[in-house]
Amino acid sequence: MTTQIDQFMWPFQHTFRRSVQSEIQDILSQVGLETRNSAKALLVGLAAKKDLRHAICIEPEDGPLVVDDLQAVTKKTAKLFESDPESRLIIRNSRHHNRRQRETFLRFRAQAIAETIQESGRFEGLSFFASNSAPLAGYEIHTCVGIPTTALESVPRFNNPAKDERYGHIIEESFAQAIINTCLARADRALHLPNPGEDIYVLGDRVDVVRHSADRFARNVAFALTLLPRDVFRCVSDASILTYERSGAKGHLVMSERNNLTSKLEVTFQKPVGLNDAQTMRKMLELTDDETSLLTDGEVVYGLGKCISAPDVARIRIEKHAEWSLAIDNMELMRVSYDQATLPKPILNKCLFRDVIRRTIGVTNIERIWNIFQHTLGSGHGTTIVVSEDPASEIERLGNEALAIKPEYLDYKDVMRLGEIDGAVFLGPDGRCYAFGVILDGLATTSGDRARGSRFNSAVRYQRTSSVGTVVIVISDDGTVNLIPTLMPQVSRREVEDAVQAFCVYSGKKDNGGEEWARRNERVKELAFYLNEEQCGRVNKAYEEEMNSRLTSGQVVISRRPLQPNSDMDESFFIEV
Repeated sequence: MTTQIDQFMWPFQHTFRRSVQSEIQDILSQVGLETRNSAKALLVGLAAKKDLRHAICIEPEDGPLVVDDLQAVTKKTAKLFESDPESRLIIRNSRHHNRRQRETFLRFRAQAIAETIQESGRFEGLSFFASNSAPLAGYEIHTCVGIPTTALESVPRFNNPAKDERYGHIIEESFAQAIINTCLARADRALHLPNPGEDIYVLGDRVDVVRHSADRFARNVAFALTLLPRDVFRCVSDASILTYERSGAKGHLVMSERNNLTSKLEVTFQKPVGLNDAQTMRKMLELTDDETSLLTDGEVVYGLGKCISAPDVARIRIEKHAEWSLAIDNMELMRVSYDQATLPKPILNKCLFRDVIRRTIGVTNIERIWNIFQHTLGSGHGTTIVVSEDPASEIERLGNEALAIKPEYLDYKDVMRLGEIDGAVFLGPDGRCYAFGVILDGLATTSGDRARGSRFNSAVRYQRTSSVGTVVIVISDDGTVNLIPTLMPQVSRREVEDAVQAFCVYSGKKDNGGEEWARRNERVKELAFYLNEEQCGRVNKAYEEEMNSRLTSGQVVISRRPLQPNSDMDESFFIEV
């Protein structure tokens, strides 16, 4: 095992980086962004003194990124800095001017590092971000994190009308971006502490990180719309947690500039109410409904009125006691429950929808079934839709447990109407409706979730024990959507075998790179679902050899349960390429 670090900055650089990587993954998962343990953290140290051994240090030094990949950072930083109006801004107070110039320079150097790592092609599928840096041991150290691009692309974001960095104020367009920036800023702050990385946690309490990020994001939304960073998060949370005549809070606020043309003011308050006046705000929420909202500029509420959705309008919907959401132009950006924010739960990816139905049922009228789902989703109530490979025989089998109709291509509104009563709506592969009010049967399975309701668990039991190809779409009352079955993506046999072989060959060697071994181990874990019994045996043996080697050389040993074949795995999960 490699024990000596050539690109040495400080003794705990390895544990610091690993902690940042682990904590960011946990925090993003906590708010609903699953990275599948694919996030990566790097440290890039740029020498601030001439007598240091290396001009650039990278942690890990045995990773894909090498020093030569970063040679263009200096020129790229200069180009970004010189082309920005901020660099030509003159402030009379020299101290303030120098500080502002330094902050701008560091921001662009961080951007240059992130872009250079991205352009290196060393980390396929990851999007990189870099901190502004902190000084330590003669180096200016940038903490860099790579997040799966597909995960970031799934996050709702708004089109910032104020544009980024206006007046030097960076505006994140998504809650996930606010979390990443908060984590990077905290990593910089941690580098100022004695022996950073010696303690288990670097970024601090996860709940506090999420709370701070949500507050930061709400302020930035307010700034983007009104050019002033308002304390929206705290004010709305304070009002939403209050009761009025023993009733929980419920209502709507609309935030935009006062002269916004999309707003129609119906009642004007002669004395506007401060958004931070929680008691009065709570009372006024009683005046709102789905059409009429409290109008605010982020600082005060100045009236009641209507407002159409637009890119420069934020809608705050207080749904019940201590729970509210923030949306722009009908796109929900963040949900808050008792001061803890999460990303909106994803509805359903059409590509995933198409893939699951194709592999479970076969040839279907995907577009028609998808449109039925979309219209039913907008009905505002819970519904279960069953797509069956052989609906006629299933309806006959269920007998009195279903209200059968003549198979028809019904209008979408009619399908929505049939879904309003208890039971499932039954569709054929071509999108025709065969029955409604269907009570789903099925044997108990281990795939249910006791934390969920009867609608979800009945659907799981029915799908898992059905003798014909079946897909069930469960739409809960709160708008949550579950597609059953949940299928792992298809992979090639060669991809799986190559990962197993690469891991086995590298394990147990005395001089193998710890970081490279960890990457190969993570890849095998990602593909564990697809491993057969023979491959599991090889991986388990190789892992044991690696741990024995570490034990012999005095390294840290990590025990884990041996991998076993997954009972749900079959030939349908392989694709030949």
